[in-house]
Amino acid sequence: MYSVMLVDDEYMILKGLERIIDWSEFGFEVSVACKSTLKALDYLETSGVDLIIADVNMPSMTGLEMIATAQQKNIPFEFVILSGYQDFEYVQRGLQMGAVDYLLKPIDANKLKDVLKKNKTKVGR
Repeated sequence: MYSVMLVDDEYMILKGLERIIDWSEFGFEVSVACKSTLKALDYLETSGVDLIIADVNMPSMTGLEMIATAQQKNIPFEFVILSGYQDFEYVQRGLQMGAVDYLLKPIDANKLKDVLKKNKTKVGR
């Protein structure tokens, strides 16, 4: 199983992501859900994950800043950007940073499944 970290400051989005699909059906398990990018970074420093799904627009530190910080520390992972329509500039920047994909809010279960299926080989490297 590949481990997944979910990062979003909205509680309902986090819970929705955890429950929207059967992660194990796709070979993934949600290891941790963080409401803060700082907590996510702390977790990454002690416990690695294979895939991060992170909201880009978060208080204090954006999801992209968190990703960049983890990359600078040479923590290995793949990541998917989670964004609202108004944040598409963030999505473009995330893709330039190496995001394997992106999801737009509100999250559609079928799109999430497609992202997991399409990118499983990238995560499994």
